[in-house]
Amino acid sequence: MNIAIFASHNGSILEPLLQAGFDVKLVITNNTDAPVIKKALQKGITCEVVNERLYPTGVTRTILEKLQEHNIDLIVLAGYMKMLPEELVKRYRNRIINSHPSLLPKFGGAGMYGRRVHEAVVAAAERESGVSVHYVEEEYDSGEIILQKSLEVDPLWDAALLEAAVKEIEPAAVIEALRKIENDRS
Repeated sequence: MNIAIFASHNGSILEPLLQAGFDVKLVITNNTDAPVIKKALQKGITCEVVNERLYPTGVTRTILEKLQEHNIDLIVLAGYMKMLPEELVKRYRNRIINSHPSLLPKFGGAGMYGRRVHEAVVAAAERESGVSVHYVEEEYDSGEIILQKSLEVDPLWDAALLEAAVKEIEPAAVIEALRKIENDRS
């Protein structure tokens, strides 16, 4: 299964996927300064910067061309801070996954990303949080959930401590979801 990772910053899932034996063929970023560029190039993985400044009239077309060029079967979103174009979502229906740092449907949707999610979980005094790995649809965090990994929230935690705990379980959740997808498709 040929995988592309879309990341706007660190692309922290890249290394765990490679260590787990997944075939990451392509990294796409919208950020010319993203640390994931260096990580990908050090691993010999093609990395493409595709944004409105570089491709003012053809971001979607360019992304689709790059995916086709590398025979991509599945896209993993890794902190990609752009809404995916509808055409891309339609073309890759049930072949784009995202990990969200809460137990969806709680604390999902537009504007719920990164530290904001953890702040909302702490403010709501939730006793449980975790990671939801789901397929991407046209609306934020609305796709079918592939799996969820939960953890108990310590009442003394602030958003930063919760975020660190969730980030610790996230790579294993994504890897397990990818293995499940592989098994379901074979």
